[in-house]
Amino acid sequence: MLECELSDPEGVVNWFKNKRPINDGGSGGRIKIDRAGCTRRLTISPAAQEDTGIYVCETSDERSRSQCDLVVRAEEPHIKFSPQDRAIRAYGEKIQLRAEITKEVSEVRWLKNGFELWQQTGKHFMFMEECYSYLEIYNFDERDIGDYVMVLPNNERSAPAKLRLEVPPKLELSKEVRDKDELELCAGKDLHFEVIVSGYPKPTFEAVHGEQALRRVAQMDQYEVNVLS
Repeated sequence: MLECELSDPEGVVNWFKNKRPINDGGSGGRIKIDRAGCTRRLTISPAAQEDTGIYVCETSDERSRSQCDLVVRAEEPHIKFSPQDRAIRAYGEKIQLRAEITKEVSEVRWLKNGFELWQQTGKHFMFMEECYSYLEIYNFDERDIGDYVMVLPNNERSAPAKLRLEVPPKLELSKEVRDKDELELCAGKDLHFEVIVSGYPKPTFEAVHGEQALRRVAQMDQYEVNVLS
């Protein structure tokens, strides 16, 4: 809002921007010119960057004038809410991170451990919805563990969202011994069975026979995924 004060309440003024006349209702209805007593007002709502300029209030007889420079700066976007930490409980999940911004922006960047992420079919998908920025991670596994940060065009950064993988340990026996309380085996015959141990962080596995470690009485071969006996 711009105002100028006259000595005569009946005085008439003209408004100019950059030496061009301004009319009431101009700029698509954003400009309003009114009067109250000796006060003359020019209101621009909502103001935009295009309204920056030199404004003049001049009496109709051109004997008196008042001038001011108006600079309208666009509001910088800021991060309102950062993405949140997550603990992922199973392999292969789809994870969605969300950050809220104070105003809409055309694009943002997402970083993982300081390195920029790029759209990747079947792995990373980034999109905007109004004032929200989303990062979706597909088929989550241990390679996706890390700190995720959203970066605005003005380089403002969100707080990091720490993604952890915490898969509970799971034991699965092969069909030779699965769901069996007792086994009958001929003397001198070998028993072969498989134990699949899964989870993250990688769990340890120990088998016992009675009170004795099975490794002392049986041959055990351990592989990256499976433990065989």
